[in-house]
Amino acid sequence: RDPQLYGMKLKELLIITGVLLAILIGLAWYAATHMMVQVTERVLDPGGASAEVLIATQGSAYKGAVTRELSKGLAKGGVRVTINDVSSLGQVDPDQWDAIVVMHTWEYWRPEPNAKAFREEHGNARHIIYLSTSGSGEERLDVDAVSSASTLTDTLQDARAILARVEELVARSTGATQP
Repeated sequence: RDPQLYGMKLKELLIITGVLLAILIGLAWYAATHMMVQVTERVLDPGGASAEVLIATQGSAYKGAVTRELSKGLAKGGVRVTINDVSSLGQVDPDQWDAIVVMHTWEYWRPEPNAKAFREEHGNARHIIYLSTSGSGEERLDVDAVSSASTLTDTLQDARAILARVEELVARSTGATQP
């Protein structure tokens, strides 16, 4: 055996191992920093609600901020708001709601599986709005959708855009005039 050849193979093996380890660490970091947190169900009921809206979302700083703004605006208008995790969409009957907002993240170039399945099953429902977030802000389900890059500075603007759409859906559903 040539010791020099053995040393080169060992060096190549160490380089390949180092590169693979760096990739694994990068993937673990990405998953840890971008992982969605489970949302606990909660209901905001102003009493005597004229309409009911479901917000199905994933837990992230951006979606949490949009959810707070959206639910605050709806509660002011006398709307009962139920906030649930997007993973519960399989148990949702769209006919029970005046409007539904689904907020989900695209991960690895795919929509969140529960949001995608819900869209495929209820795609023709006109009272469902989707907020799709992604790194680029360009991915979206092919329906009434808002697309965003999950930038915290955009939460107020995005929440207001969704609120205007939801208020229109609620007014149409209840026969009320828009505020």
